Amino acid sequence: MYEKEENISDLSCLTEIKARKNGDKIAILNEDRHLSYWELNELASRFARGLLGLGVEKGDKIVVIFPNSIEFLYIWFGIMKIGAVAVPLNTALKGPLLSYQINDSDAKVAVVSKQVLPAYNEVKTSLRNVVHNVTDGDALDFISIKELLNSKPLNGFEKVSPSDPATIMYTSGTTGEPKGVVLPHNAYINTALMNAEIAEAREGDVFYSTVPFFHTSGQLQIVLPALLNDLTAAFDAWFHASKFWVNAANYRASVIFLISSMINILLKTPEGESDRGHNVRVAMTGGASKETWALFEKRFGVKVLEGYGMTETCAIAIFNRGNLVRQGSVGKPLPYFEMIVADENDHELPPGKVGQLLIRPKKPFVMMLEYYKKPQETVTAWRNLWFHTGDLFYRDEDGFFYIVGRIKESIRRRGENISPYMVESVVNEHPAVLESAAVGVPSEVGDEDVKIYVKLKPGARLDFLEFLSWCDKRLPYYMVPRYIEIVEELPKTPTQRIQRYVLKARGVGNAFDGLKAGFKPSRPFT
Repeated sequence: MYEKEENISDLSCLTEIKARKNGDKIAILNEDRHLSYWELNELASRFARGLLGLGVEKGDKIVVIFPNSIEFLYIWFGIMKIGAVAVPLNTALKGPLLSYQINDSDAKVAVVSKQVLPAYNEVKTSLRNVVHNVTDGDALDFISIKELLNSKPLNGFEKVSPSDPATIMYTSGTTGEPKGVVLPHNAYINTALMNAEIAEAREGDVFYSTVPFFHTSGQLQIVLPALLNDLTAAFDAWFHASKFWVNAANYRASVIFLISSMINILLKTPEGESDRGHNVRVAMTGGASKETWALFEKRFGVKVLEGYGMTETCAIAIFNRGNLVRQGSVGKPLPYFEMIVADENDHELPPGKVGQLLIRPKKPFVMMLEYYKKPQETVTAWRNLWFHTGDLFYRDEDGFFYIVGRIKESIRRRGENISPYMVESVVNEHPAVLESAAVGVPSEVGDEDVKIYVKLKPGARLDFLEFLSWCDKRLPYYMVPRYIEIVEELPKTPTQRIQRYVLKARGVGNAFDGLKAGFKPSRPFT
């Protein structure tokens, strides 16, 4: 297990210290590939030296647009070694959404997978600060990752403070552009150790999931808890329900992480031998209902632990753990957080009353430092010395917390938070559309699907399938609406703000269903 005398308080030294301790022990598993602790550190050290050769310095921002892969991991740890700041971006981003996040981050270097080069090249000329483009593909004006890996390994690592920024993670903006959440090194170490403790990590454990590495969940529920505890992290690039338990068995996984829609989908698959033909002991998750929790444990023979967190809290804040487990709840606050359920004036509410969840840390540097270059949004979120989550909760008499819903207007689809504003800003560019409103509606597999209400320009007509194809070229696949409804008017307040709650209450209704019509948004790769 993790030894405190190793004094790992940041990510810059992690791979080197662990390589010295674990050597040829397997650190990373992916299909038929694996990396030992020594190999992971060697690749990260070579990549780090290559970045220094490009003039990258401590504190510089480096965008990483890569799917779940071994490449992502040594790139990420290479960035950490020199004290630069990693900016992992969703591989499905394209067009204005992609260029905005790259420009907003002030990235000096972009490291781009060959699988997303087409989308990146479309915005390349609009990027203001990127000096060097790096890829594992074959492209003009790009530096090859192989070239950087030919560098002599970096001996040592940059001295980094636990309070220094490690990453900028972009979240969906609910009323404007996405915000860059600046997370410090200490928050990563703290959360990873807590996740291992929640899972009751033990010798020989393999942590496995398919959640993206460009989310904190992929980094902090799987990779870092395993590496900090001298264990093995296994991953796949995509979630395939029919293969999940077979892959888990092949990896000899003992701890897994699932988002709620994955739990619902797995429960809908036909029962078979693979349901119990695995070594999984614990399934950590977020968003499972009390009913699915019990069904999942009974069918698959695993212990489910439900929790809650957000990017701003470095992935987790509340979790069921140890003897503090109550089905249907998200558990009790983690020991380094204080939290209350509050009314609109931030006064604490008694047990059973629904209000907004407010959080503040008991220890320094265990959650976000700020929203990057957004001081007003940072101050607003932290008003009255509490971080305002925007989520509705209540707690019971025993101190267990229960999530009710969201105050924010974001749409939650398959683990992705979607800004209605961002969907609408693209849809409104369609030549037939006068204005639009995006809302989340219930999905058969949990979370929500995107429904778009469209008011057309006078005399305009809309071919639904052509419209969806148009959206697919401009939006990440998970933002492309499933449902379309044409309306004469959108409900608005006297100040002309769209009343999304009115539209949301209508549900799916008689809207056009793109999925049933055979339309499937295109992913950047499969």
